[in-house]
Amino acid sequence: MRGMKIPCSISRAEWVTGSLAVVVLGLTLSASPGDSLSLKQKQTKAISNCRQIITAVRIYSADHAGEHPTGSTANEAFRALFRETIVEVEDIFGCPDSMFKPDGVIGKAPDFADAVKPGENHWAMTADLTDSSSNSIPLVYENPVKAAWPAKWITPAEEAKSKGAAWIDGTVIVGLNDSSVRLMKLLPGKGSPMGLELDPKTGKDIFDPSAPQTILDVELAKKGP
Repeated sequence: MRGMKIPCSISRAEWVTGSLAVVVLGLTLSASPGDSLSLKQKQTKAISNCRQIITAVRIYSADHAGEHPTGSTANEAFRALFRETIVEVEDIFGCPDSMFKPDGVIGKAPDFADAVKPGENHWAMTADLTDSSSNSIPLVYENPVKAAWPAKWITPAEEAKSKGAAWIDGTVIVGLNDSSVRLMKLLPGKGSPMGLELDPKTGKDIFDPSAPQTILDVELAKKGP
């Protein structure tokens, strides 16, 4: 994959197999008719982006004693991935239909000051996690309404673009510290913002309110003068 080093803990064969699986799934969805599948195509792309960000974080942590990149915002944390030359393009920090759009300009080494600037990163991140933190803690996920634990989102009208907006089917993409990525549903019923349904595997809230974490929020684009 362009712009990413392969970590020692993942064999090249495993990397290629996983990448091919995502490509095959994307091609399958593209070949299927129906309006509902266009949403699936977008979600497939977004899930792939989330996986690639987590992989980049893992590569970073392999060189930093298990520590993840950090900063005051998710944008700052992700910019460290450019400085380490783990990531060379901004595309993975976007998401279909998101209000946050990478412009493809990353600036020059060593600072890469133009990478993931305000308004160019869709993904929030939990601060202060390490490779040794619990596997069940959310690591990288779609930007919530507020950077407050437990994270919450809103269900927008179709094609609406706003901070903290879930997909039009009421789902949110969440990547956990075990590197798995899930498409999870918002709680049923009326009201906004909303948290996520309980994890069907554990019966627990993955954004455990009894163990609050700090969320590194996305940076909003600066408005005109």
